[in-house]
Amino acid sequence: MRRARLLAALDRVLVTRLGLVVAPPGAGKTTLMAHWAHTVAADVAWLRVEREDVAPGRLVDRLSQALGEVLDLPSGASSSEELAVAIERRTAPLVLVLDDLHTIAGSPAEAVVERLLLLAPVHLHVLMGSRRRPGINLVRSELPTAVHVTGEDLAMRAPEVQQLFRDVYAVPLGADDAAALARRTAGWPAGLHLFHLATATLGATERRTAVAALAQRSRYAEDYLAHEVLQTLPGQLRRFLTRTSVLETLTAERCDALLGTPGTSRRLLTELERLTSTVTRDGDGVRFRCHEAVRRHLETQLQEQLGSTQATRWWQQAARVCEQDGAPAEALRLHALARDWDAVRRLLHVGGMPLVRSAAHGLGDLLPVWLQEDDPWASLVFASRLLEDGSLTTAAAVADRARTRLVEDPVGSAWAVRVAAAARTWLPGAGREPAPEDWVGLLREATRRAPQEAAGRAGPLDDEHRDLVRGLALVLAGNLVEARPLLEECVQRPHADVRTGLTARLALATLDALGGPGPLAGAALDRVVSLADRHGLGWWVRVAHGVAVALVPTPGVEAEKAVDALVEEADRRGDPWGAAVVASAAVAAQLRAARLPPAQLDRGLDELCTRWRALDAGVLEAWARSLHAVVAATGDLPNAEPAAESAEAFARAAGVPGALWVAYGALALSRPAERDELLELASASASASGFGPRPAGWEPALRVVLDPLPGTVTAPEPAGLPAAGLAVVRPGPEPAVTGPFEVRCFEEFRLLVSGVPVGLSRIRPRARSLLRLLALHTGRLTHREQLADTLWGELDPSAALHGLQVALSSLRTLLGSAGVTTAIVVRDGDAYGLVLPEGSSCDLHVFDGALAAAARARSGPGDGDRARRELRAALDVYTGELMPEEGPAEWVVSAREQYRVRAAEAAATLAALELARGDATAAASAATRGVEIDPYRDDAWRALIEASRLAGDHATAGRAQRRYDEVLAGLGLPPTADVPVPAVPGGPREPAAPDRAHVRSSPGTRPRPATPTRPRVPGTPRPP
Repeated sequence: MRRARLLAALDRVLVTRLGLVVAPPGAGKTTLMAHWAHTVAADVAWLRVEREDVAPGRLVDRLSQALGEVLDLPSGASSSEELAVAIERRTAPLVLVLDDLHTIAGSPAEAVVERLLLLAPVHLHVLMGSRRRPGINLVRSELPTAVHVTGEDLAMRAPEVQQLFRDVYAVPLGADDAAALARRTAGWPAGLHLFHLATATLGATERRTAVAALAQRSRYAEDYLAHEVLQTLPGQLRRFLTRTSVLETLTAERCDALLGTPGTSRRLLTELERLTSTVTRDGDGVRFRCHEAVRRHLETQLQEQLGSTQATRWWQQAARVCEQDGAPAEALRLHALARDWDAVRRLLHVGGMPLVRSAAHGLGDLLPVWLQEDDPWASLVFASRLLEDGSLTTAAAVADRARTRLVEDPVGSAWAVRVAAAARTWLPGAGREPAPEDWVGLLREATRRAPQEAAGRAGPLDDEHRDLVRGLALVLAGNLVEARPLLEECVQRPHADVRTGLTARLALATLDALGGPGPLAGAALDRVVSLADRHGLGWWVRVAHGVAVALVPTPGVEAEKAVDALVEEADRRGDPWGAAVVASAAVAAQLRAARLPPAQLDRGLDELCTRWRALDAGVLEAWARSLHAVVAATGDLPNAEPAAESAEAFARAAGVPGALWVAYGALALSRPAERDELLELASASASASGFGPRPAGWEPALRVVLDPLPGTVTAPEPAGLPAAGLAVVRPGPEPAVTGPFEVRCFEEFRLLVSGVPVGLSRIRPRARSLLRLLALHTGRLTHREQLADTLWGELDPSAALHGLQVALSSLRTLLGSAGVTTAIVVRDGDAYGLVLPEGSSCDLHVFDGALAAAARARSGPGDGDRARRELRAALDVYTGELMPEEGPAEWVVSAREQYRVRAAEAAATLAALELARGDATAAASAATRGVEIDPYRDDAWRALIEASRLAGDHATAGRAQRRYDEVLAGLGLPPTADVPVPAVPGGPREPAAPDRAHVRSSPGTRPRPATPTRPRVPGTPRPP
């Protein structure tokens, strides 16, 4: 399983020159480094360090061997200096991977590595893997800045666990089981693999039971942990870690209180941090954590050593320590492990809803069903967990049951009402008017209608929730200019509620991903998944993962199928909001990529409208309707105008200026006659929504669909904006341009105005095809019905003509936005054509004119020089196939083949003329061009062979003869040993009767031998 987010992180080693992967055993360090080494476009030297390498001389020898495979080290090297000199002589980039560096920790051999890093040239990139941080002084100014990948980075998130079991092990797990397994193994890859091996023969139900059993013990990984992790620790440290494993957070004071050994724990914790990466220091510097998989294993061992009764007493003692230390949530977990349900009830009643919310993640698996049903506070724990998981209906029902039993507890009853109300607020039909201080109600109201009004009513809220509500409401209105700073402020502010910061992070990461699937957007979404997973917030985990899969696809993963599966699972879980958000991200990705035909995009947006309508989310439905209208208009669908009218009316009623701007754009595309008036309305809506001339974060995602909107030009990205890309849309025409124009149809279609190419990517594919079709007949008019039938033949005649009108309008708009004032797409009655002003050119006309001039020159006596000049001019213009962008479109295939045949014939004729005047070199060049254009052209092959012989280049003649024979053999014809020389009428030699017929093939067909014909002189008509 290749993990794109980690591979992208290691790619920075190619910039910083130094990388360090430090993690416990079984975290996947070697696998990750090996995957990355296979993706690097440079030579890689790999050394797996061994315990015997503690001697500096031995390590230098082994480094010399590893580097010797890519360097010139004939006699090896005896020091770091010699290795550095050898690397210096090499100029190409080189990657050195040192795995298992912990095996030489604290030995003199570490100095060899440090010395090599200090002396290494800039083209050496070093990646090191270790179970603990090496003793090398990585903060020295002489060393490059290191890229760090930690065990926390390597830990598999819940979505990755689900992907692992589905795609690698082919044993799918549900989202709940994947999340529980990730939580109970702390995402430890070796633990996940060992769990798979232990449950590979079980059925789905038994495997789910095995996942639940991990809440108590993890015997499946015991042997691995005992031998690979704990065996290397001194006995005192192993005993200390075992006795304190009941604590999730380790401090010197807690450990001293639990063990009754004052003043000893600080030294032991520091030593454990130094010797193993399974114990790490938290951000405040005084708290430590043991890797969750190791902690659970040690807790199981402790229970076996103490016995059931003593283990229960030990948990209770640890719970009292946590209560005294002001950690009620951890104390609650320990009381639940000790099955001291009276203590659990006491803490829940005293701690109230803040404790319920903080314990909902870790306690939910430990509370028995009977307690959840018997105790109303335990029911609130369950309801809170359901609410945070997106199961709104069930959460409301459980909270209601708890409220009926908390009638005599005003605090508990009020909290139960708040949980039920929060759940019902997001259900459709819950139409209560929110109080000003109710941030959940205001945010919900912003999804129904008039989001800007909801943003304005957020003033009385506390700072934490005011910025969140305002930011999200302005996003829904389309005003990202003002929304982004509010959301960024919300992320940076310390929060009492982690959900607030996570929601702001998710919104910002989604907007960045809409702007483009860059690594920054992917990393931001992964950060949301990681933080939400750590706090057990399942809804945020699933939604952030779904948005990432849709908008930042991973190579090798079928994003559309994966997203469909996530949406279906959310629907099964009773999480309609999660399903709708992920489905919206999927549609946005399809719009941005423009991979699907308009009719399919139309269906997807229609389904999205249905989802948001079912959730009573009129604002989001307005956006979906407007995009639906744009797709219909740009795709020339029959329902385009009614869809745009409906979208405009709906967006106006819902009070969504951003969606109204998009709807006016769709109307402008559907009604060319009213274009100017509609664009003025669009401009007014853009100003009201925050688009206009300021950065508009959604514009990149909509650019392909909106074309962009007629009358707007996409400017380069301004300095200082995020790398994910915000575009600037500015109205108004460019300086007037009248020409000259140049049309190029060979090799690549291009339209140039005063030498500057017109950017055709801003118009839809069908409009680009119309422009090429008109260019094929430059200077001539084509009836509109013929144009419509050629490009929109699958539609009924009226819809086809409508599609033609829309495409013509977009062509004129494109030229107008480029500042072109001369009308080159002209109409005469019911016919249209591309008519270029004086001084312009079209390569098709140049080609045709040159061949005609060459034919006239050959028909007259003694004008061979002019004929050769014109033929060379025609071949210079023919740079490749005619309009290759159109592929096998029927209207271009015949013309493409005609031009190819004429170009090949011109080359063969030129070769014969050059032979006739004795210029063998020029003849060979022309003949070579002829066989490149048409490899089945006999006269070109014969001219090439003869010209090479006359020039004395027998090697080239022999190669040409063999290639010609291979062509004949491919046609089932015998080779020829004597190739006669072709001649030109009036030349000194006449061609001998050929024994092979000229054969050519059309694109996509298999060459077949032609019927033998009489000798043919180049320039004469080809037999049918």
